[in-house]
Amino acid sequence: MNILIIGTIGSGKSSIGAVLAKILHMRLIELDDMVLHHTGFKSIEAVYQNRISLWKECELEISRDMSTQDNNIIVCGGGFVENELNITYFKEHSDSLRIIYIHARPEMIAKRLHAVHKELSSREITEKVNQLYARRDTLCRMYADTVIENENREVFEAAEEIVSFLHHKTSKKV
Repeated sequence: MNILIIGTIGSGKSSIGAVLAKILHMRLIELDDMVLHHTGFKSIEAVYQNRISLWKECELEISRDMSTQDNNIIVCGGGFVENELNITYFKEHSDSLRIIYIHARPEMIAKRLHAVHKELSSREITEKVNQLYARRDTLCRMYADTVIENENREVFEAAEEIVSFLHHKTSKKV
């Protein structure tokens, strides 16, 4: 089984994915880190400013390669859902793929990001988050097997909710 964790930047995908990987004894893969390494750039922002096409091509190539592997929790970058081929590769090659959407409202995401990126104004962050959320929320919901709300709760609680969902989905197939 592969588990894709999707959602907007700042929703808690990485934190929840790390806990989930420990609980389920699965390999954790941060797709953005793999793409960044593959491009040779030092930061995601540098790639996006200079060669967004390179980022998208690498993300697609890595998705294709990863889709043939098994027993992975793959934390996807926020833009992953904007290229349908990323999802298609995994659906075509994975017998038991689960897609989990980690959701938080734009206001919560902006608050989390502002705490990390103090150099940006609250207004700048809020505008960018609202733009991203407007583009990606519908796509995430369309692809997801389940939506996990991640506001005002501990990471472990969200991970346990996913485990419960996975157990329920697995036992229904038997």
